[in-house]
Amino acid sequence: MKQKPRIVVFAGAGASKAVAPEKYPTTVEFFDDLPEEITSNKLFQQVVEFLKEDSGKGPIDIELLC
Repeated sequence: MKQKPRIVVFAGAGASKAVAPEKYPTTVEFFDDLPEEITSNKLFQQVVEFLKEDSGKGPIDIELLC
């Protein structure tokens, strides 16, 4: 018996945001929601600056920072 072909859809982060926005923030919301305890950390600031330079003008990918 011949099997029917299957289609697999890989959805990006936008799909998660659409399903449960309170659980899956966008990159901008992720950074906006970080506590000052983290954002004021010198190492955190250096890593963010490095990633900003590396990514050009686009937003920093959350996975690169976590």
